[in-house]
Amino acid sequence: MKTRGGFLKAWHLALRSGSVWLLIGLLFTACSSGKEFQRFAKTDETGLYILRPNSPILAIYSFDVDIYRYPGHFSQGGETLAKSVSLHTGEYIYLKLTPGFYLIHLKEQEGHRHILHIRSGQTSIRSIEIFNREPFSRADIRIIELDREQAAGFLITEAGRMYAHTQSEDQ
Repeated sequence: MKTRGGFLKAWHLALRSGSVWLLIGLLFTACSSGKEFQRFAKTDETGLYILRPNSPILAIYSFDVDIYRYPGHFSQGGETLAKSVSLHTGEYIYLKLTPGFYLIHLKEQEGHRHILHIRSGQTSIRSIEIFNREPFSRADIRIIELDREQAAGFLITEAGRMYAHTQSEDQ
């Protein structure tokens, strides 16, 4: 009985410290079969990068991302689905888009809507950020805008490079 109690204490300590989640995250990113990030798209190209940086938090889940395009201004509504992808941790996608208003929707958070305006010759970069305040709290998800330097920090890290989604248009 003492051995079992010691094992349970060690297991709870490992869970609380996050080392188990880190191990799971590394396992899933090591199993990725996509191409590694090489370079950004041309600076005058109109497009969108969506990154899901390596994170041990929710690493085993893929996030379903829907990208809708508005025919005019977003306040008029009428958006249509332009692309639907599933991103894993350590994965990114680049999409060549026409200028206009777009909506990024994460199926994991029904009420979350991220609207962006992409201008001609502009490449926009967004990152799906996952964080939680306590070890066993529900993780919050948000989409944030990054500049090229911040994105490069995620795309090319000390642990390696992020992998391109199979539908990424930057290869």
